[in-house]
Amino acid sequence: MAYQFEFRPHHGWGPVALGASREEVREAMHAAGFPLRSVRRELDYYCTNSIQVEYTEGRASFIGVSYSAEYDACYRGRHVFDMPAKELFKLIASGEEAPHRFDISSYFFPDQVMTLWDADRQYDRIGGEKRVVWAQVGIGNADYAAFCMAR
Repeated sequence: MAYQFEFRPHHGWGPVALGASREEVREAMHAAGFPLRSVRRELDYYCTNSIQVEYTEGRASFIGVSYSAEYDACYRGRHVFDMPAKELFKLIASGEEAPHRFDISSYFFPDQVMTLWDADRQYDRIGGEKRVVWAQVGIGNADYAAFCMAR
């Protein structure tokens, strides 16, 4: 049975807490059964590189998650890689103050500091590549939000 890890805006995802030190993240991921796979400067990768954790000044500032059979990545109890891209977009947008307009390539939700990246059928691993599904769902902290807003 796969783990079920929830995206929690302003807090983290599954075992990873935003703001945790690199060592704390590594310990939490190892305890959850996901040892460190690789490192690239300020990024740590886990679970065949389907989970990336980015650090700002040694603290977790962004968690990017792609599909893996090893876990169910959820938002508000819904599996984010088992729903069409537009449906997930609407679900996340419902937690925002301002209205949002769907973009298939990428999107940033500022109130929750959540990101969606690259929707395409090739990412529908669960449904046999029939639906348009997001490649990555991410969550960040205030530092990451400032970075996104500056772009």
